[in-house]
Amino acid sequence: MLTTDDLRDAMADAVDDPAAEAYTIGLSDRALADAGGQRAARRWMRPVPAIAVGTAFVVAGTFGVLALGGSGSGNGKRVTEMNAPGTVTDPKAQSALLDFEVECLDGRGPKMAMDWVWDPETQQYRAVDSSIYTSFTPSPDGKRALVIKGIDSEAWGVADWADAVAGRVALHPISDRIGVRWTTDGKELTSVTTWDAKSQDPDAATLVNKTADFYDPATGSKRSVPIPQAVWDLIASRQWRPVQWQGGHDSIVFPMVSTAGDRVEWLNAQGHVIRTLTLKDGLPAGGGPGSPYLSIWFSPDGRYLAESNATLFATFDLNAGGRRIGQTRVDRDGIFIRVDSSPWSGDHDIVLTIDPATKDLGKPGAKESKTGHSPVYRVLSPELKVVEESKFVLPDDPLGYCASWPITWAPKTRFPGAFVP
Repeated sequence: MLTTDDLRDAMADAVDDPAAEAYTIGLSDRALADAGGQRAARRWMRPVPAIAVGTAFVVAGTFGVLALGGSGSGNGKRVTEMNAPGTVTDPKAQSALLDFEVECLDGRGPKMAMDWVWDPETQQYRAVDSSIYTSFTPSPDGKRALVIKGIDSEAWGVADWADAVAGRVALHPISDRIGVRWTTDGKELTSVTTWDAKSQDPDAATLVNKTADFYDPATGSKRSVPIPQAVWDLIASRQWRPVQWQGGHDSIVFPMVSTAGDRVEWLNAQGHVIRTLTLKDGLPAGGGPGSPYLSIWFSPDGRYLAESNATLFATFDLNAGGRRIGQTRVDRDGIFIRVDSSPWSGDHDIVLTIDPATKDLGKPGAKESKTGHSPVYRVLSPELKVVEESKFVLPDDPLGYCASWPITWAPKTRFPGAFVP
């Protein structure tokens, strides 16, 4: 279980550790002040790869914390419902924002709940008024929701979307703090690849998972598949990083990406390589201590691949021999990438989040803006050319003291009315 006090303890380690400056430079003064002087020694885990850079409301990957807890302490009523932000008449993006988080800076914003989820019945974003981080992820068919409680996964449950939004979901406790996610076919849930990130040395991090676990969404019953010795050998070589396993318990494959970012191999349950992929000009593992891990995401049609190393984000055309076709910086441009869900919102669309108020953080003399944290959602082509962009402004915060950031996207055809960039 991870509580707000746990978050403050994690932040205290960052505040008191000079080596963590690179990870705390984007955090709000309120968060750092709350954390100061409160230290605790414990093991911290994170999903891999943990890339959370350049934002004023996200703790960088070393501490495994997705977001700072709680609502603002400013004046005014507590906001628990809001209308959908206005969008263009015919938005280009193919996905709608179902779940987002909020932090109000300096205590000057309204009193807003931290977690928000789209309610199709009321056509509004509905607050999950709790001090514990909560996320909602639709099943592949859009009919059910996977609900996760706790930043490091305290409990999970599955229910129809309307029941989940209303809080009518039975939860299953998670004792190992390893998260779960939908399998591609939606028939099962599977454990998330998780690393022990207690060390500042990225090569000293160890894989927490001992098996790949699969759960029945209805009953919570578990079946486990041993991670092949060949995977452990590749990890020990420090030349390969594991990517989230794919398939079901009876059809599992273990993807591995080289630390040079130029090769992907898929191993079966017996540890045999069954597929390989070569990229031209791949991105090497990088991004500084604590965030060396690569992320890769395939477009839904399988033609393109996106890759990030916490410094750069690039795309590759697999129909052109894995040639790199686009590249942008994510470490200094205020770009936020969700690493546990794909940035692809369609076969030819990528959605990235940009916070203009933080794009210069990390540069000499740069200071964090105390207002104006209204993220811009930018729709990009596979070549990373801007197709369209929209600003997400919280209706109850016209002064811009509150920041929001995306948690879950889903096809807009299944959730009409939700925000689409």
